[in-house]
Amino acid sequence: MFNIILLLLFILLTFLILVFIAPISYRIIFDYAEGNKFYKIKLYFLGIKVYTFEDKSGKIEVEKSKKEKIKDKVDEAKRDEVKNGNRFFSIISFIRENDLKKYLGEAWILIKSILSQVLPRDYQISLKVGFEDPYHTGNLAAFYYSLDGLIRRDRIQLDLIWNREVIAAQGYLYGRFMLASICFYLIRFIRKTGLYKELFKKIRGKFKNGYDSKRSRNNV
Repeated sequence: MFNIILLLLFILLTFLILVFIAPISYRIIFDYAEGNKFYKIKLYFLGIKVYTFEDKSGKIEVEKSKKEKIKDKVDEAKRDEVKNGNRFFSIISFIRENDLKKYLGEAWILIKSILSQVLPRDYQISLKVGFEDPYHTGNLAAFYYSLDGLIRRDRIQLDLIWNREVIAAQGYLYGRFMLASICFYLIRFIRKTGLYKELFKKIRGKFKNGYDSKRSRNNV
């Protein structure tokens, strides 16, 4: 019996190590155009498909009066204003409570390291974009062509529409990553920034507060 348990533990440990060090491949296919939405995500482990997620929705026609459209825009603007205000105060509070200088450099290294692992190795994206105001379309065109040398225009193609508002995209992304590398970068970031101390304090504080509240209820 003991030998069987040891064998099961060995198999489990081997499987966990394999999951961490073996590359996980992903394939993403998408197609979006004016209400039509389709995308599919597939994950492969050791060449075997282990996960598939697919979402598809047909085109929905909804006609609204001008008053309804104006009301929707006003309500959306109010919600965005409240949301942005809350985010702003949260950011200010975080800046006051923490010394960001020691985080920014390591955060940038972390982002670059993780992106180097998860960015697609093969991709093809076709975009069709247009705005009601040709001025904005022109700005987008200038920005797109300013990226020459940073992106491959044969891989990311942009079709500009000048006379109406259009947002459409289709393409695919193929890539792979390893969990071991990502976990290593995260652990290095937490260690170098000292975040593990803050996390430990918060976890210990929550346990202490929970214990004190439970003890006070028992005394009552």
